[in-house]
Amino acid sequence: MMGKGLSLDFEGNLEIGIREIGLVSFSEFILVEAKEFIVTKTTDLKDIFEKDSDYQFIISHNVSIERNLIKKFLPYPICKDGSLRKWGPWLDTVTIYQKLYPNLISYDLKALVNHFLDQKLLNDLCFKFCKPEKQKYHNALFDALCSYLLVERLAKVIDLKAFLQE
Repeated sequence: MMGKGLSLDFEGNLEIGIREIGLVSFSEFILVEAKEFIVTKTTDLKDIFEKDSDYQFIISHNVSIERNLIKKFLPYPICKDGSLRKWGPWLDTVTIYQKLYPNLISYDLKALVNHFLDQKLLNDLCFKFCKPEKQKYHNALFDALCSYLLVERLAKVIDLKAFLQE
């Protein structure tokens, strides 16, 4: 049992900042909520994560990208009790799939999704949660849903705790 988790994806970069956030919250790999935030100059990023700070781990694809954006723009989420908490631990889909499937040609998100996920399941979730124009890669909520599904499929057959990274 892994408890509560959060699948997270940012769109943006270190120069312009975070422009879009995709969050998928779940408990024991049962999806609870999926939402997207478009970040503006007046958006308080900490407010976005206040509700979702009660998690045991975060899923992301290529965690180093999210970590770098977090370090610069959102150092710590605020817990419900008002205290600050470090981000993580993390489950990185790139790292997990490299270890489990060392002979794949590519570990980019699209390659992993095409190889391992049921396209109908992904399409159904995207239809439910993503705006039509955002049902493709490099959109934060779409990518967060893909990362969630990639880990969720493994949670049924392996102990993911071995892959947690601080």
